[in-house]
Amino acid sequence: MKSIELFMQFFRREGWVYAIGLTMLIAIDIAFLFVPQFIGNAIDTLSHNKEGLVNYIIYFILLFIIITILKVISRRTLLGSIRRMEYLFREILCRKALQIKTTYYEANGPGKVMALMTNDVTSLRVALGLGVMIVVDIIFYSIVGSIILIQKIDGLLAFKIMTPVFFIIVTIFVLGRKLRAKQRSAQATYSDMTEFGQELFQGMDVIRAFNRERIISHSFEKINKLNYKKNMEVALLDSVLTPLTRIAPFICISISIFICGHLAVNGQMSI
Repeated sequence: MKSIELFMQFFRREGWVYAIGLTMLIAIDIAFLFVPQFIGNAIDTLSHNKEGLVNYIIYFILLFIIITILKVISRRTLLGSIRRMEYLFREILCRKALQIKTTYYEANGPGKVMALMTNDVTSLRVALGLGVMIVVDIIFYSIVGSIILIQKIDGLLAFKIMTPVFFIIVTIFVLGRKLRAKQRSAQATYSDMTEFGQELFQGMDVIRAFNRERIISHSFEKINKLNYKKNMEVALLDSVLTPLTRIAPFICISISIFICGHLAVNGQMSI
């Protein structure tokens, strides 16, 4: 079965559920765009004897209730469909692994199949689940946020505020490619360790007969440390990449507060 056929099998089953999750995710992003506008209008009411302030408080409560409901629907549909995709892929892989002739495992070992079952399917789940959510948020806020800033404020000011996002997007793509290369290296090491472990247990009697326990133990420790090192490299890049995607919007907000705050104090713009 080709990879495209595997994905089409998933999308035929869960495509509409996945689409609903993405739609709800975009709806959440749109709803969040109203928050700064509501805050600005609510602050402007303070200069008019607080007329209409209660209405904006009600708007905030209703908006966050709507966002909460949309988040629940989005998580259950998007991440739920991805979990079912993971189950489907593992089921197909397991069925295929049982159909493969034993001569294949004798020639290549089971390590590659084990690594595929353990690492690749999990990577697909994360990429199509949390990965898609992060990418949609970044792209949506970058494009739509820039358009709104240009219309509401000024093109140059919007460029200053959104500049960090473009650098962060480039950094994410560069680190993402490096992360994938590290994951492949870690997967190959895990495959070697799995095959070594299988050979070790199969030849345990021979190892004991020739008193080779110390040498084999040293060899296993060496490959185990290498596997640990490769996985720590993956974890290190991931620990940089994941917070970076979360920090990007807050950097833009901080810059906008700093720049717009000076303009508001100087009377060049209203809140």
